[in-house]
Amino acid sequence: MLNGLSWEAIGSSFMHNINLPFHEFGHILFRPFGHFMTILGGSLFQVLLPLLLGLVFLVQHNNPFAASLMLWWCGQSFIDLSPYIADATYRGLPLISGMGEESHDWGNLLTILGWLNHAHRIARFSFFLGSCLMVLSFVWGAYLLNKQRKFLSDY
Repeated sequence: MLNGLSWEAIGSSFMHNINLPFHEFGHILFRPFGHFMTILGGSLFQVLLPLLLGLVFLVQHNNPFAASLMLWWCGQSFIDLSPYIADATYRGLPLISGMGEESHDWGNLLTILGWLNHAHRIARFSFFLGSCLMVLSFVWGAYLLNKQRKFLSDY
């Protein structure tokens, strides 16, 4: 969060390498839903996976602390996507496919939608939303830990 939209900082974080396989799998998962969803599916799955896991932890396992960690991961995924979105106009980031600008998800998505001139605004929103989710997860997790500490100190 502290480095802003810096691709160097975000792209070199250990979480980027964790997010990447889920991003790529999202393209395959959403392929049956057409070309647009195939392109969007990478980013969509990267963000939805931690949310879905958070729901499983919360509802099925009654583990709100684990759910707060998944909320953090979801926020981090939005931040991870933000430099990629910002690069839609320039298409200069190194891509895993090595295919160049024709395989740039956000360049293609925003071109299809006619929103390419809004790339930086959308990237800043993705970064802001991710930051808010991460802060919310910290507050939630701290609340839960404090509640647990008080519970344990009563015994």
